[in-house]
Amino acid sequence: MLRGLNATTLLFIDIDAMKPPEDLSLPGHLGPFTHSMWDNCVGRPTAADASTVTITPCHDCRSVKPYLKPGCARPQPNRYTFILFAQSPAYT
Repeated sequence: MLRGLNATTLLFIDIDAMKPPEDLSLPGHLGPFTHSMWDNCVGRPTAADASTVTITPCHDCRSVKPYLKPGCARPQPNRYTFILFAQSPAYT
């Protein structure tokens, strides 16, 4: 586990859904769009000193919104973001 953390929630969003804005301080036309969300994620240490933790959403989490891969057909870049939230011990 991440030092002192219990389970976590992982959110995958597309800030620029449908069309990136001219002003990049703003979201896209339909953004932010939630591609996927998992909760109750528990990581496994990948280093001997537990300084690095790997979370595999398909195996270590409960799927709240199933994975939806990015699908930008345009050559413009999109801002995709993963956000990891610490869950309260009472939630799990």
